[in-house]
Amino acid sequence: MKRVLSWIIMAPITLIVALFTIENLQNVEIGLWPLDGKREVPLYLVVLLCILFGFIAGGVVAWISSARRRRRAREQLDRNARLQQQVEDLRR
Repeated sequence: MKRVLSWIIMAPITLIVALFTIENLQNVEIGLWPLDGKREVPLYLVVLLCILFGFIAGGVVAWISSARRRRRAREQLDRNARLQQQVEDLRR
């Protein structure tokens, strides 16, 4: 079921990205402040790289913000393992 749902979601997104790329082949001039000069790159490349950067930045922020929960989960797993070992020792 997950695989079918994945295809239902990803197929239209892939189609939209492909159509966007085909329609936006013209070049735009970009300049990055600390670097000298300007470069001409395709518009679709600028947009897709911005989306990729935003996706990666969001993932990093989500990963960092969940650090406390991951640490608590690890501590609980360790505590559960210790308690399980104590139960087994008491049964013997």
